[in-house]
Amino acid sequence: MYLYKEFPEYYVWNSQSKTWAKRQKISVIGRIATANPREAEGYYLRLLLNHVRGPFSFEDLLMVNVRECQTFKEAAKERGLLESDNSISECLREAVLFKMPSALRNLFATILVHCNPMDVRKLQDTYYEDMSEDFRRIHENLSDTQLQYTLKSINYFLQSIGKSAEKYDLPKPDQCRDENVPTECREIIEEKTIQVSEEDFNAQSKLNLEQEQVFKIILQRVDSGRAGLFFVDAPGGTGKIFLYRALLANVRSRDMIALATTTSDVAAIILPGGRTAHSRFDIPLQTSETTITNMSKQSGGAKLIRKAKFIVWDEAPMARRQTIETVDRSFRDIMDVDEPFGGKVIVFRGDFRQVQPIVPKSTRAETVNASLSIQ
Repeated sequence: MYLYKEFPEYYVWNSQSKTWAKRQKISVIGRIATANPREAEGYYLRLLLNHVRGPFSFEDLLMVNVRECQTFKEAAKERGLLESDNSISECLREAVLFKMPSALRNLFATILVHCNPMDVRKLQDTYYEDMSEDFRRIHENLSDTQLQYTLKSINYFLQSIGKSAEKYDLPKPDQCRDENVPTECREIIEEKTIQVSEEDFNAQSKLNLEQEQVFKIILQRVDSGRAGLFFVDAPGGTGKIFLYRALLANVRSRDMIALATTTSDVAAIILPGGRTAHSRFDIPLQTSETTITNMSKQSGGAKLIRKAKFIVWDEAPMARRQTIETVDRSFRDIMDVDEPFGGKVIVFRGDFRQVQPIVPKSTRAETVNASLSIQ
């Protein structure tokens, strides 16, 4: 009896007769395509194939000790192939001591997506009282209402990560709504809560002539709703950050979303609400001429991009050209608009006289090819 991955070591497929024949000469090593735990049933199917010898069908894999399991995950659990949820439960037990109910629900959603717990329903039942404490105070003696709002809040956090409660072993929330349950995704709420300082708001009255000209041109494009792609190139110490903070303050003060991103995390600290571009746009570490970001069109990050009226990318010359083009392709896909960066108003800033992209062991031509060019 062979494991699924061992079969090619002993048999070879005859494409003419459409049969398997005993392998005579060449020694090979069989393998099964990899599967990520986030792929749910596909991951558990692979786990079973790597441990169950001689299965003839999917039904054989689901049959454990004369008992037919409903899912591959359940079958893997019955065969003792999955670790217990003790460490996950301990994490939640500790969080209960100092986290508010909303933060607990956020943590629970994060665990569902990234930790792949074995028994989701048991985990939810164990910590339901703690996760629903705020809703139980608001809706006393209405247990079903408390449950629905708790589930809807968990689903809200799942959707911000690009997932849905329907993919997990959780009760299905109904369509009820309440002011206590957020209707916007987490990313949008976080951006809208960024405080605009009085100093930044007043900065627009202190711009010099060149700064004021750039300020007005960019804001005109933002107000018109038309696409705009700008690059502010100036030596260090000439007030580029001062101009950026004034632009961000003006847009945000009018209840519009403006995203502040940078290539380096040090520069991100300077801008209010600043984030690195890799973090904000979920850019893969390795980019090429065809890659796109890891954001799905249904994720909270994609919803934030659609809402954004203005985007800043500081220290852009430090980023590889392929990285910026990756964001361009992703924006076009998210916005369903075949214009640069999906028709968004985006402003790059930097100094080409400073640090260029670092390409290890490259020639001068390769470094130039990886650099952003302004034509």
